[in-house]
Amino acid sequence: MFLLYTLTLTSFASAQNISLTIEGECHEFNVTLKAVNLEEGCYDVKIEALSPESNSEIFDPREGWKSSFYYIDDGYCGGEKTFRIRTDSDQDLNFVAKLRRGQKTISSGYYEVKQNCPEEREMDVEYFFLVSLISILMILIGITIYVKK
Repeated sequence: MFLLYTLTLTSFASAQNISLTIEGECHEFNVTLKAVNLEEGCYDVKIEALSPESNSEIFDPREGWKSSFYYIDDGYCGGEKTFRIRTDSDQDLNFVAKLRRGQKTISSGYYEVKQNCPEEREMDVEYFFLVSLISILMILIGITIYVKK
């Protein structure tokens, strides 16, 4: 019984944990990653901003913007590290981070983020026709003045 208790306690004490802090409102985010109880060394990093019908990108300091489907090689070496993420979606997102070293992959939980994107306003049809009409009138006035000279 004591042995089972000790093994259970040890497994909880050495549990690996990835936490994310996400800042941003719409399309562009700073995601700060912090992991505890990892073996020392550098890990490949993947952070995705998931939503239906969207794409997300992560900024790799060596390669620039790339699909967040891919890992950044040796992107996390301990402590806290902030990554820039951008998405083309206006919908709410689920962020997830994965650290990989060799054959071992550790995943964070999902972090739901409600985006606060301003609504895109379509140009009113009446406004479009008004601008078109004024433009045509200005052209006709210009032609009339030119012909009278």
